[in-house]
Amino acid sequence: MPLAVLKRLKLKLIIHRLLPADEQAHLVDVLSSDPAFDKSSIHYLGRTEKFRLALKKEKRLAQLAIEHGWSSEMQAHAEALCDTPAQFGLHKSMFLTTLRNMGTDEQRKEFLEPAERFEIIGCYA
Repeated sequence: MPLAVLKRLKLKLIIHRLLPADEQAHLVDVLSSDPAFDKSSIHYLGRTEKFRLALKKEKRLAQLAIEHGWSSEMQAHAEALCDTPAQFGLHKSMFLTTLRNMGTDEQRKEFLEPAERFEIIGCYA
């Protein structure tokens, strides 16, 4: 394949925030085989049960991300594939992002690393 075509394909992946096909297939395989992401009974659950199911999903996503060494981009795609509202959205979208982009090296060491492992959870009030 010519270099220009490869660069265009890579640019398309970046612009549309798509993962390469092998990484996308990996995510689909992992998530579809895990019972934590089964939504077959979601329409019959009450509010409390849906909340608990979402917490279970969030916990399992964090475990899988650590087990498989997923990047933050792969984690975001995994969440999109799950298509379930998540309780840790603010932690991931604002807290981690702020620490990554605006934190000092010392702050990243003290807060970002534990936050990425979900040892601490960031929130805003």
